[in-house]
Formats: sequence, C-alpha cells, structure tokens
Amino acid sequence: MNVPSLERHEFDLLRGLIETWCGISLEDAKMYLVETRLREVVVETGCASFGEFYEKARTAGPTLRDRIIDDMTTNETSWFRDMPFWETVRQVIIPDTLERARQDGRQKISIWSAASSTGQEPYTMAILLREMERAGQLRGFRAESFEILATDISRNALAIAEAGRYDPISMRRGLPLRLREQYFDRDGRISVLRDEARKLVRFKRMNLLDSFGNLGVFDIVLLRNVLIYFAAAWKRNILAKTTEVMRGEGALAAGATETLELYSDDFNVVRHGRSTYYRLKES
Repeated sequence: MNVPSLERHEFDLLRGLIETWCGISLEDAKMYLVETRLREVVVETGCASFGEFYEKARTAGPTLRDRIIDDMTTNETSWFRDMPFWETVRQVIIPDTLERARQDGRQKISIWSAASSTGQEPYTMAILLREMERAGQLRGFRAESFEILATDISRNALAIAEAGRYDPISMRRGLPLRLREQYFDRDGRISVLRDEARKLVRFKRMNLLDSFGNLGVFDIVLLRNVLIYFAAAWKRNILAKTTEVMRGEGALAAGATETLELYSDDFNVVRHGRSTYYRLKES
C-alpha cells in the first residue's frame, strides 16, 4: 500500500495526540521524523493516509498506543554519558549521600534513573558503585546498600535493558575496555551484563506524565537529557512532582545542556569541576 506523504494538518493532529499521551513536544522541524517513524505502522494498520491513521490512533487501545510511543521515543544513550558528571557522582554526590544516610541512621540509599532508555545509565551507576566498593570508597556501605530504580515509557527499550544484552555498537559507546572485560560475558557478538551489576537495578515502565506517588523516596534522581523533549508546562509539572519524591537536600542531575532554573525554584545549583547538578532546597 502506498501511503501519501504526511500533510501539515495531519502532523498537527498527530503531534498533539502524542503530546497528550506522553508529553513529547514535537516542533515543526520534526514533521519528517513523524512521517518516517510512523509510516510502517500506518501501512500495517491498513490506513490509506496519516489522517485516517490519526482517527484510528485517537481511539486506540494500549497495543497501538504503545507502538506509536515506542516509535516516537528517542532512545539516545551511552555508557558513562558526559564523563565529567560521573566524576562528580564518584567524588561528591555519592560521598555526600553516604554521609547523610549515616547521619540519619539509614542502611539503604535510593536512586531513580528516569527515562532510562535501554539501561546504560542505571547500569553505569551500578558499575560505578561496584568500582567504588572495590576501591574501599563506600565508607562502610556496600554496593547492595543502593537500590536503583530505572523507569522508561518505552516497552522496547525496557525489554533490552532488563535483558542486559548489548550489541557491539552499543558496547563501543563510552565503555572502557577494562570495564567491558570486568562486567560482561560474551554470547557470540552480544555482550551480557553480569549479575553483580545487573542485580542492583530494578526496571519499571512509567509515563512521566503520571503520578509519582508510588515510586518511593530518593536520595539521587537522574533526570538527564529527558526534559528537553517536553513542552515548558510539562517540564514544570515533572519537576514539581520530582521534588515530592526526593529526600531533603537530595541530588538531582539534569543533562549538560538543560537549565532547570527556568522551570523550578525548588533547587540550588551546584557546580563541581566541569559538571553541574542540583540540590533540593531545604523546606
């Protein structure tokens, strides 16, 4: 079936629907992206045009809705993405968090990796904690003292993350050879993350537009390179909900190019070396 090109009015309808579902804001320049990513599913559903597909999608059940969200989600990620940030995690954020936990008499520390994609970010944290444990840098705590929750809206991304299986291209993106050899086994061309890192992470499907009420309370939140995809109103909404699930003076990380001060007054900016993160203001 030959489906006509995406018309502007059809693009406006589809991007409005997508934003309603998951908050992703698609600017005018992304019209080509919608056309190329959704054309296959338009054909599969037997629709003769993108307009007809919109009508079908508007009343879609969860299967088609999830497929569209998966197709439109950007799963751009890598190991140790933005290395100066991970140096700050090791040198400042983890030590400060451990000290606060000790002062509170807590044995567990909670970390949330929001929009965790195919798992490289939360698994990077798990590997870093194992490395700190081996170096005697966890100050009496163990890597198992950390509970890492990783969430994403994409079922496909979560399936890859939970399997912990990565192709050669994924493995070359940011992961030093020593860590590849230390934490992965080989299954043909595929690298399989070993349990010592994998067991520190729990995955859960989540839409950031939904309530955060059942997530728990976190010492560290990784909200990196995700708010850039949301409209301003959703950014404010997500940050407001995030403050409600953070422990006092907890640490929040955004992407290197993201500026949270435009959307929330609840955080203090902390600069360390070549990276920036945020501390929740005391109430």
